Amino acid sequence: MHRVFARTPASLALLLAAGPSAAWPAPPGLPQQSYEIVQVAEGIHAFVAGESRSGVVQGNIVLIVGQEAALVVDAGQFPSTARRVAADIRRLTDRPVRVLVNTHWHGDHLLANHVLQESFPGLVTVAHAETRRAGPKFYGEWAKQVAEFPRMIQTLRERVATGKKRDGSPLSDDEKAGYAADADDLSAVLADVQDSRYTPADMTFEDEVTFHLGGREVRVSRLGRGNTAGDAVLWVPDAKVLVTGDTVVYPTPYSFGSFHGDWIGVLERMIALQPAKVVPGHGPVMSDTSYLRTLIELLAETRTQVRAAVQAGLNLEQTRKKVDLRRFERRLAGDSPDRARAFRDFFLVPGLERAYKEAKGEPLEE
Repeated sequence: MHRVFARTPASLALLLAAGPSAAWPAPPGLPQQSYEIVQVAEGIHAFVAGESRSGVVQGNIVLIVGQEAALVVDAGQFPSTARRVAADIRRLTDRPVRVLVNTHWHGDHLLANHVLQESFPGLVTVAHAETRRAGPKFYGEWAKQVAEFPRMIQTLRERVATGKKRDGSPLSDDEKAGYAADADDLSAVLADVQDSRYTPADMTFEDEVTFHLGGREVRVSRLGRGNTAGDAVLWVPDAKVLVTGDTVVYPTPYSFGSFHGDWIGVLERMIALQPAKVVPGHGPVMSDTSYLRTLIELLAETRTQVRAAVQAGLNLEQTRKKVDLRRFERRLAGDSPDRARAFRDFFLVPGLERAYKEAKGEPLEE
């Protein structure tokens, strides 16, 4: 999913705060282009992106500082935001920024790589080999995809105005609200996204690589396939800080191109580390692993219900009608219609298809 615009992956391929924080003002009306700087531990700061109401999203960015050098996790996708982050990094540390780790291939975590590379000369970008391989597949014609955004915005607005989907069926009020939010937010970031670009990793790893920053090591591992085939998870042993990428997303998980069975194992291995702090790919810094356990429950229940539907001989559309995950929707979304829509659009719709293919034993490709 090119998570510039997460609601249409097919066409674009998209708790407890810790420590003292500071906020950088957002551009008007765009919380996802704002961030809060949260001190996770000594020398570790998270740039926590504002929660989006639409499919236009931004991933969290993390700064990890040692005695001799610094490492950054993810770059986001909005160049203007990345430039503000770079300025804040210089304010937070005078150590040279040597490494940028991309946790996975989704655009909202790496389409502003070039900004950090320009800001910190000599910066080496690191990703798992699967992430490096996925990049050209999804971003080989990124400029052409961006050029289609104005037409997409117009189409969304037309559907809201007519109240009809492409097939002529009526839009619900909730769907209209979602289409309108997508159109407004995509329009607002259009100029910024036109400056985004795909920059591949300079260095890849298969299982684990450790960076020594001077008095502090950072272990970058692939704990298994989860949200993507090449998820990179970072562990800072001295501070017991875990940086998860999109294997953990709050308040509702993303499930585009995911691997539910393996994902459960990844989350279990994260919990076994007994982290003091968890920095998710989206959402606030967490002080325990309770949310990770909730994700395991959700994924396990999804797999159980989908397997039962497959064993009963149901096709995918019949399975969608049969599976009932409303208790998890209420648990994760509460009374928020935006969060409920996100749960359905970003987890339920793609997730049931992934779980169905898994239950059928079909190949799971990203």
